[in-house]
Amino acid sequence: MKKKLLIIALCSIATHLFAYDFETNGIFYNIKSSKDLTAEVTNSSEVSYEGDIVIPDEVSFNGKTLKVVAIGIKSFLNSEKLTSVTFGKNVESIEDQAFCNCINLKDINIPHNVKTLGSNSFYGCNALTRITIPKSLTKIDYSAFADCANLSEIQFEDGLKIIGENMFEGCNSLTQIVIPNSVESIENNAFRFCEKLEKLIIEDGDTELCIGGFQPWSGTNVTDLYLGRNIGHLPGFYMQTFWVMSTPTQYTIGEKVTEMSWLACKNVETIVLKSIVPPACNSFSDSQYAKIKLYIPVGTKEAYMKAEPWKNFWNLTEGTPTGITHTIVDNDKIESIYSTNGCKVEKYVRGVNIVKMKSGKVYKIRK
Repeated sequence: MKKKLLIIALCSIATHLFAYDFETNGIFYNIKSSKDLTAEVTNSSEVSYEGDIVIPDEVSFNGKTLKVVAIGIKSFLNSEKLTSVTFGKNVESIEDQAFCNCINLKDINIPHNVKTLGSNSFYGCNALTRITIPKSLTKIDYSAFADCANLSEIQFEDGLKIIGENMFEGCNSLTQIVIPNSVESIENNAFRFCEKLEKLIIEDGDTELCIGGFQPWSGTNVTDLYLGRNIGHLPGFYMQTFWVMSTPTQYTIGEKVTEMSWLACKNVETIVLKSIVPPACNSFSDSQYAKIKLYIPVGTKEAYMKAEPWKNFWNLTEGTPTGITHTIVDNDKIESIYSTNGCKVEKYVRGVNIVKMKSGKVYKIRK
């Protein structure tokens, strides 16, 4: 709470503290480098930005042409009538509090050449409903999109490597997040207090996903988790301190996951394992062994019945809890068919059939 009050206070500082070097077409600039001929957008004590703003690629001043490479610190701070911004192709950084508390900013498209998002850069932009995070970003400071109350859709481009600290904290309209396999780390409290977040998908990947010291999803209500990668921790932190997610009722664990010592199962009802090799995992309580429904790939029951802790589950079933009744991807091929008791059959039998494809996918098909 203290941190949030401090951010609000910083974002409320009067704009008369700002100075600028020159103005062109209603936009104020500072010269960033006289040698490189670059400029950055800045603020003015005289005018507040409003409406639809277009940032040019270049701007002229005193006979020189300067590239507009940055949106400077607090450039659009508290511009409550600002509705959209179009960035020029040379913008590489959006600095601290650049759009803080622009409460009517509805349309923002971060270009692919932007490498840096400053702290609180879009804090409190309540009119934003969707955002694409480009893969070009190499530095994302804390709370970049925090408290964007109506932000309901986030797309992370494949190639993005880092999700910053408190980046989407308090974005209460988010219901689903998909983390691409290019992401290498998720920092402290990245999605904290996103109260409507229910579904989390971490895509399949060969590299470990490292997480910061305070688990990114505290204060959420994730019930459905798909995990396609092994989980690790950033330097200086311990695994047990950050992956404590007590809300999921279903875990689906991808075939590339080999270790699950982080697993917390307070409310879980169903675990779906995709790997034909039983992953390492911590033990469960006696009541969990009795109650949790465990689904494993077809043809792997013998292996799982020899492995701790999976052999202790009472409800261990080959197949998946839900499946496609008749549709199969055209370019995939059937590898084998099993009846519900696990016996391999030559063709479909009456009732439910478990179909394993050459791609590794498994379907339930009712005949």
